[in-house]
Amino acid sequence: MECQVRAGFIGRQRQVEAAQMHEERGRLLEQQAAEASLQGLKGDFKAQVLARCEPWASQYRELKMRYKFLIFERRLAE
Repeated sequence: MECQVRAGFIGRQRQVEAAQMHEERGRLLEQQAAEASLQGLKGDFKAQVLARCEPWASQYRELKMRYKFLIFERRLAE
């Protein structure tokens, strides 16, 4: 069984593909422009921000008994 495709269909299909490629390129250019505009705002964390987070982070450095139990349970299960 041979299938014939009309020439008009192929032309329309190529037009659709070209339009999709054009739209995709436009989206990519918009994203690159947004990233470029935000690049200037990028900076390092300020020392005062890190200092305010230190008490919160220190609670996880200390291994408490309640955490040890969970670690032992996990190792036994493996």
